[in-house]
Amino acid sequence: MDAVADGGVSIDLMVKKLSNLGEQRVYDGLSPLPTVTGQRCTARSVSPNVIDTDATLPFELGRYALRAHFDFVVTDREHVPQFAVEFDGPGHSTIHDAKKDELSRRDNLALFRVDLRSSQDRSGEMSFLGYLLHLWFLAPFQEMQARGEIPADEPFVTSGFLRPDAKNTPCCWG
Repeated sequence: MDAVADGGVSIDLMVKKLSNLGEQRVYDGLSPLPTVTGQRCTARSVSPNVIDTDATLPFELGRYALRAHFDFVVTDREHVPQFAVEFDGPGHSTIHDAKKDELSRRDNLALFRVDLRSSQDRSGEMSFLGYLLHLWFLAPFQEMQARGEIPADEPFVTSGFLRPDAKNTPCCWG
């Protein structure tokens, strides 16, 4: 894409990629979210849309919060953030990571950090990210059983939430 600067000189402009290969692998691992309960995964959510960036934050932390983003945010059906996932690839700064950790703690937002290796880890047919989703959504499933919305003898099989057409098949992500 070309643009003309003030001096009449043509400069090249490039559209940036939204994610790198590692981030795409993490997104692919999170994308089969439970559709029955309405969870969604968004990528590159800016911090002020996810956490409180009020005036009580120390100056440097507040300044960072206004510019930062979460790699992935999982929300409920009302679009309220449930947890965030950060891909800690080669470009991540430990200083910025510490600030994001502090912001998440202050707002009680669970923040999971994964690197390329852990995003590809598997135990049997279940990936690490699939296991994370499995554990996160087990509690709401059990609450629905307690309220009688799901039969008490219904087993928790994550794949039943992941695909509307699933018929208690073995869990498999990837």
